[in-house]
Amino acid sequence: VSGSGGVAFRRQACGDGHAGDPCEPCAAGSFALAGASSCSLCPVGEYQPGAGSAGCVACSASSTTLGEGAVNGTTECLCVAGYAPPAGSAGDTCQICASGSYKIEASDGPCTPCPEATFSFFPGATQLSACIACPANSWSSPGSPLAADCLCERGFQAIDGANGGDCEVCAEGRYKDVRGEGPCSPCPPGTYNPAEGAGDVTGCLACPPNSESPEGSVSIGQCACKAGFFGVLPYNGTAGQTGRACWELPGSDFRLVQTPGDGEPQVGWYFPTNSGYGTFEGAWALTYALHLSACPPPVDAPGCALYESGELSPEALPGG
Repeated sequence: VSGSGGVAFRRQACGDGHAGDPCEPCAAGSFALAGASSCSLCPVGEYQPGAGSAGCVACSASSTTLGEGAVNGTTECLCVAGYAPPAGSAGDTCQICASGSYKIEASDGPCTPCPEATFSFFPGATQLSACIACPANSWSSPGSPLAADCLCERGFQAIDGANGGDCEVCAEGRYKDVRGEGPCSPCPPGTYNPAEGAGDVTGCLACPPNSESPEGSVSIGQCACKAGFFGVLPYNGTAGQTGRACWELPGSDFRLVQTPGDGEPQVGWYFPTNSGYGTFEGAWALTYALHLSACPPPVDAPGCALYESGELSPEALPGG
């Protein structure tokens, strides 16, 4: 640089943390080494709170800044993707996201739990795609870290008996009202279930009045009139049936007899009142002619009262 009188002057180089002509201290968030012509912003991942500095301070492990020129490490150094500050803390202290969670970008926010019906055994996940879907017809709570956290839904049971595997639908005659590895339960006696996948015991339908069925029954056809009752099941209210599917026998001395299709009694074909016999499938038809008799064999002995199928009703029975 030329001074007065044509005398040349050389500009004095600035020292560390200073730049310019004349030399000025670099502002917070920037730095300069000795001899630099200008100050430079702190790069991403570093900060400088003071002026006149020759360098910047690196953010702590697993944290970074969102841009250049950061000044405050406590507020501007943010946990990177896959890391988050401990609960209730602030600043640049970061912990890896636990299995079952993820965090997709640098921020001071928490890790996000994987959604329900997924799991993730990867710590430090940075994408939602790290959350793996549970097998079909199973469920897990948000933030689940293990495949074993996937529980078979209501109405389904684990094929291999363990959580986390494939689930199969409960068969007809069964139900399951809780999530988990347990098996489907049979419908209780006196009920039946014709559909798959019952999620609670209400899927087991009650047999008609005065009838019963074995445990795990799958159709109304398995409902049989109790001992001391007779009737035709399933009751559907048509074809001459009355409002009761199973009628009570009128007295202990009566017997119930099923005859061949021609309607003729078969001599000696008797069944005790309390044997439980007396349920016949189908609607009222001549194929099954029913008879009540108070007589010993043969059924056509004097004084016997025979009731053909078309006559059977509570009113037609003795004492009805």
